Amino acid sequence: MKIYYQYSSVDKIMPVKGDFINELNTIRALAEFAEVYFAGRLYEPDNPNFFSLYHKLDIRDADFVWIRASQPTFNLAVHFKKPVCWMASPYNEYAFRKASFIACFSKKWEQNLKKGVTNHLNPSGIRFRNALNVGQTVTDEFVPLPTSIKSQQIRADLNAEFVVGCFGRIVKSNYPALLISCIPELSRRIPGIKFIFGCTNQGVIPDNLPNVVFTNFSHADMPYALSACDVTFTGATGSEWDFCGSLKLIEAAACGVPFICQHSDARIELSGIDYPFYLPESAIISAKSPQSKRLLINLILNIYMNPAIGKSWGDILAKRARKQYCLNSQSNLLKRIIIKYL
Repeated sequence: MKIYYQYSSVDKIMPVKGDFINELNTIRALAEFAEVYFAGRLYEPDNPNFFSLYHKLDIRDADFVWIRASQPTFNLAVHFKKPVCWMASPYNEYAFRKASFIACFSKKWEQNLKKGVTNHLNPSGIRFRNALNVGQTVTDEFVPLPTSIKSQQIRADLNAEFVVGCFGRIVKSNYPALLISCIPELSRRIPGIKFIFGCTNQGVIPDNLPNVVFTNFSHADMPYALSACDVTFTGATGSEWDFCGSLKLIEAAACGVPFICQHSDARIELSGIDYPFYLPESAIISAKSPQSKRLLINLILNIYMNPAIGKSWGDILAKRARKQYCLNSQSNLLKRIIIKYL
């Protein structure tokens, strides 16, 4: 099977930001059972640049076409009558209607599209019966590694007794205002605590906070960086958070690290409804309120004072992440889906 894969107008992608990492992970899952050509170039997992300069594919010779955010490529796929999927973000009514299926990252997202729930990724509130949850792929490198040399070295370099991680590019929709507001009190309450902000735009975080370390790990080192943490935090909020994917939390879960974030239907698909470390949306939005700060501080103190609880939930998350999102599971799922449209 030959799959033509296109993301936007780029001709190559590297694991340097979230969207690219998501695309590469999907390509890796597809490549378990098919030849995948990104922008017409064969994906080669052992190639440092990932894509061949010599093995190419014209879209007319593809068996299936997978597209995100490329209207010209979608038009070609339709013209040549190829089975084609369109990723559910960004919204494109024409592509949504014409695609063999609309690929979503969660069951909640699929349900929203099928029900015609109105949001900025379906502004017209149209019911799209061809929406389909394809999940997200976490690669096999993401496993619990707290005893690895690299993870132990990260903790040694931090000289930390307890580590809170916050990773990924920080933008308005995920700004960790609540965590930032709690850092002074947590620093007083927990001796040896350190907060890692691993992001490429570190200037958006105040530089006068106690016990804060700014760094930027490569994606290859993220399994070790995550495994060096006792808990991770994301400040993501908004209606989109309720149904969109979140690879950074899946990666943390796969490494056996509990996360704290806003409650979300899409996150429950990973954690289960009994997960104890969620915050209500009001706490994330009202980051400066005493009540919000107390909620987060108490969650972190609970994990610090009861490490067995954090470890137990980390083990549960790792098992759930491996079962649902690992390379083998995702490859089998995508193969079953695509075969139906050939």
